[in-house]
Amino acid sequence: MKWQEKADSLFSVFLWLTLGAVVTNFVSFVSPFWIQSIPESHSQFERIGLWTACFNGYMRPNDFNKAYFGCYYIYFVEYDNIRDWINPIWLYAVQALSSSGMLMQSLVAFVVLCQTTRSIDLDDVKVTKFNLVGHFYTCITLAASLVAFAVARYDSTWMPYPQFNVLSWSYAVAATSFALTLIAFIVGFLRYLYLDALIEEHNDALLGQQEEMGKSSPPLKSSMPYVRDDHEVFPVDVNDAAENVDQVSEFRNDLMDNERFDDADLRYSQDGRNFEPYRTRLPESRNIRPS
Repeated sequence: MKWQEKADSLFSVFLWLTLGAVVTNFVSFVSPFWIQSIPESHSQFERIGLWTACFNGYMRPNDFNKAYFGCYYIYFVEYDNIRDWINPIWLYAVQALSSSGMLMQSLVAFVVLCQTTRSIDLDDVKVTKFNLVGHFYTCITLAASLVAFAVARYDSTWMPYPQFNVLSWSYAVAATSFALTLIAFIVGFLRYLYLDALIEEHNDALLGQQEEMGKSSPPLKSSMPYVRDDHEVFPVDVNDAAENVDQVSEFRNDLMDNERFDDADLRYSQDGRNFEPYRTRLPESRNIRPS
């Protein structure tokens, strides 16, 4: 089918885009080169990322007794005295969004790899929707991080001498991850449309086969009782039986074997599962109720 071939081709593209996006996202997530001071400035601030900040003898204006050297984890005890300055509210939000986005994209990559090994159905529409939601959410988190650092790069109340600070290669890697994730989302959405068209094509083929057969599946006896045709001749009395029926018992057995009961005489058990028809005596007829 043409839709199946297109869906398979798009999955290969979607796979490589997803892997590239998750790798670049991880590199930018852990590297401390989002904002960097140019070497010619000889600034006391060197660089900062989502989780690491590096200084070269930096001292806060209200505390000249402490100078900060080297690179440390932002939540390390070394930075306790400058925690409120180095990690403002917006950076907390960016860290939370980036962490959730990284987790979501890693989960999407794991699911896609499972689809590659056929551990998960490759054409499962629900799984495809999950992958789309994961990529869309990751795009939002990356976009928020990129915008936040682009604005903070000019904030003089945060890192000193913003005129000497530039967006570094970690920021560029994050931007690359955003682009790959967005393209993967678009490719995944196109693949979802092809899968939806494939399902509709399959359903139309099944309906066409049923129309060619000219019949549908017969109903269960327990769900729909036998209804006698208006023009059907049905003897209800032994006097009306065929000539070759000599005995009442034979006529009764014939009725039982063919299960030809009047629809007004059908009865069901309360649970609806046991079909227990019995025959009542009709007016002006002999008692031929089967035992």
